[in-house]
Amino acid sequence: MDLSTITIDPNEARKAVVAYRRALQNARSTRAHEEDAAILRGYREIAAGHPIISLRDVMHAGGEFTNKLPKLAISRADEPRISVRRRADGSVTFGRNIGQGAHGGRGIVTLPAGTLSRDTRPASWQRFPVDGHAIVPIIPPQLRPEADLVRYWVLFEAEWTVQAPRDPALLRNLGGGLYAVLATWDLTELERAVLGMTRAAQR
Repeated sequence: MDLSTITIDPNEARKAVVAYRRALQNARSTRAHEEDAAILRGYREIAAGHPIISLRDVMHAGGEFTNKLPKLAISRADEPRISVRRRADGSVTFGRNIGQGAHGGRGIVTLPAGTLSRDTRPASWQRFPVDGHAIVPIIPPQLRPEADLVRYWVLFEAEWTVQAPRDPALLRNLGGGLYAVLATWDLTELERAVLGMTRAAQR
């Protein structure tokens, strides 16, 4: 999986941490506070040596299959399976029980219009939304965080079948669409075989 990271010199990131701490102290609106906080977390992760990605940019670059489902998927790390809903405007939603909306599902991630290609054909010709289901890869013991997995995310090359994926990355959500990349790995054929049996039917 090709992760295009946001490249910033760690020394510049450390200087920016100081500036954004001050900005947070002086933020006069909730939105400015949330944006400054997300940027501050990003600079902290870069200063600590963790690559940062923009999830929307990575999803866009990852592309889509001929059935219009995205080639990449994201899930909260504690989920065994997730669903996807892709719309004609190129927006896409990942999570468990996404049919129940943002309040009915857990760990919902929605990326905006234009993340994937837009379908400009007349509505009568379109076949949207397109839904799919995928197995979420496990995190190997040596990379598995000691903290509750609900705080972490897994980005992976989706199969949208009962087969387990191959090439995941462990992420931490920083806000504002930014994620820190904590680890990447490949699932072994043994791991994929077990997940294909144990997670295929789970919802």
